[in-house]
Amino acid sequence: MLQIFLILFLLLLSGLIYCSKKTKPVQIPEKIESKKEKEVPINIYRNEKTNPIPSKTYKTLIDWLKKNFSDFSNCAKGKSAGYIKSTVETSNSATFYAFDSNPTLNRYISPKCRDSSRVILENHKTDYINANWVVCVSKEYRGKNILTQAPLKNTIPDFWAMIYQEKVEYIVMFCGFMEQCARYLPIKEGGVEKYENFEVKFVRKEKDPVEGVSWKILHLYDRKSIDTRPRRVNHIHVTSWAENTTPDDPKLIVELYRWLMKKNESHIPMVFHCNNGIGRSAIFAAIYFLIRLDFDEDDLLISGMRMN
Repeated sequence: MLQIFLILFLLLLSGLIYCSKKTKPVQIPEKIESKKEKEVPINIYRNEKTNPIPSKTYKTLIDWLKKNFSDFSNCAKGKSAGYIKSTVETSNSATFYAFDSNPTLNRYISPKCRDSSRVILENHKTDYINANWVVCVSKEYRGKNILTQAPLKNTIPDFWAMIYQEKVEYIVMFCGFMEQCARYLPIKEGGVEKYENFEVKFVRKEKDPVEGVSWKILHLYDRKSIDTRPRRVNHIHVTSWAENTTPDDPKLIVELYRWLMKKNESHIPMVFHCNNGIGRSAIFAAIYFLIRLDFDEDDLLISGMRMN
């Protein structure tokens, strides 16, 4: 009888402990100290079944992309497969307080914007935008760009605040304006649109740098700034890459990469976006870094990739 009583007592005690843990309230800090958080990297690594990337010649890059496009297609559909495969380290340091605190500024409930790598706006009505720094670190090269969602109508001023603050010169857009993306620039050449204190002028359209890619020159003004000079912004629109697919011809990726490398010689951070910031834009961001390297780096890390 005593043994049965002890067993029942232990079961009751364990049940109480379980319930107390399950109902424990989540403590959200009053102030988000995102800049001080330690980065939790996401490793980008080779799949053993995937062919290694060849030397950096035009033809061999095209052939390699053709052989491995099925893997990239899986990535575009949100699957972890192929050469570019992300593994998120499970760590308590990966937090999403800013994302959870600003639901009206997020297009989707996923991917979540990590606090540790998010772009923090300064001297703006909000410090939050659904955008993350993507940093590439290797023996020979260190670079960074920004991945972000397509602007919502109410986040267009935040988008241009980020462009102005980070002195971005190249925006590469991988979705259409009809594809759940608010129009954040003038339609007609010579047109001007104002988004709160930011003013955007469509100066002119340049010759398409790559087939299926358009190029517009914009001038960006911050009317609250004492600096009245315009910032030149190049808007690169990839129109031949449909959602959840890979391009019909891999030459698009290689030629766009080569053109951006030639134009952006100083490697100023660029902004890549599709509708959610983890599909076409994330694939191109990763391939951009991979082609930039010699492809035989064993210690390659691309950190800060957005969380799916």
